[in-house]
Amino acid sequence: MRHRERKRKYLLLIRNITGKIIFRILKFIFKKLLFCFFWILPKNKRIWIFGSRDGLYYNENSKALFEYVAQCSESIRPIWITKHKRIHNYLKSVGLEVYKSRSIKGYFFSAIAGATIVSVCLRDVNRLASGRTKVIQLWHGTPLMQNDIGDIGENYDLVTIASEEFKHEQKLSMNKDFQYILTGYPRSDVLFSRDKDEKIEKLLSDYGCKKMVLYLPTHRQRFSKDGKIQMSSFNMFKHYGLDIEALEKVLKKKQSLFVVKLHPVEHFDDNMILNRINESKCLHLVDPCDPLSDVYDYLRYTDILITDYSSVYFDFLLTNRSIIFAPFDYEERMTYRKLRFPYEEVTPGPKVDSWGELLNVLDKILSGRDDWAGLRETVNRRFNAYRDGRSSERVYYAIRNILGLKGNGR
Repeated sequence: MRHRERKRKYLLLIRNITGKIIFRILKFIFKKLLFCFFWILPKNKRIWIFGSRDGLYYNENSKALFEYVAQCSESIRPIWITKHKRIHNYLKSVGLEVYKSRSIKGYFFSAIAGATIVSVCLRDVNRLASGRTKVIQLWHGTPLMQNDIGDIGENYDLVTIASEEFKHEQKLSMNKDFQYILTGYPRSDVLFSRDKDEKIEKLLSDYGCKKMVLYLPTHRQRFSKDGKIQMSSFNMFKHYGLDIEALEKVLKKKQSLFVVKLHPVEHFDDNMILNRINESKCLHLVDPCDPLSDVYDYLRYTDILITDYSSVYFDFLLTNRSIIFAPFDYEERMTYRKLRFPYEEVTPGPKVDSWGELLNVLDKILSGRDDWAGLRETVNRRFNAYRDGRSSERVYYAIRNILGLKGNGR
């Protein structure tokens, strides 16, 4: 009896394993056939597909260029591809063309598009349907950290950069020879805009503040037992002695709002601090998981930027406003992630090792003391070849050129 029962379990196990293997084989074959079908479809050079950060966010370079093309070009049909329902509904509500990545129209337009524009990788849009299209990699900023976009394993027809230095000395990929174009980043154009952002204006008004201090820490990593790198929770407040009452005192003197925006992969590990921030009348936490939240909307209104290793500060240099560098965990971070440049050489602002030191520096800057304007301009010229708010326009014409589109460009 036991022998029969054991035999029946083995047969069920074998059947389940066999079923899974057959399913995976059929799924693989179906994807290959679908890819081949998409590959042979004729391309329309005037349809451009856009997406950002795995299709889960509407932000940064892809968003900036998408809106530029939608507003300024009559001959190009820009389409946003997303996995997120909220992004889909929002773009439809404002009259922009958008489709879910796994919808029939999402697949179809991705397959016939002449250009596909991403800011991280083809997962931003629809990888399966993006064969034989011109792929433009806008990337997500001038890198301070060592990285290699060739490791993603994709081919790009154009890769945008903001500095001549990244064409030769600091190429974004040592393994693949991409065509780099010096255009500047589309997302930085908003820093030159004089248009008001109702959301940010309301935020400052609600808090009764006239100035904004923006804290943008980069994500933290840790090694698991198997040696793999994982993202860790945010602990820069608790571990480095933040006194929220002391911070509020500094902010209230100058009617300043302290805005915290974490990297999307991070979250707070201390609910007490989180609740304290939410209760504060001069501290505001941006929801890092909000698919419509774009740090550049805040950056335009920022009077003082606080960061550690974020590439965002290279763009912020275009404003020549104050930056405080807070690399609290510098020694630890350098054990698993190296820099492309000597930190002191490319960070034009005071460096602090703790929140106590940071508050002293912040108080002085809010009171009008700024000793770094000249060095900021020097670093700005090194890392921003263009300082005119027309990067979207340059990228737009570069894409038209690679597609062979003639005419006046509109």
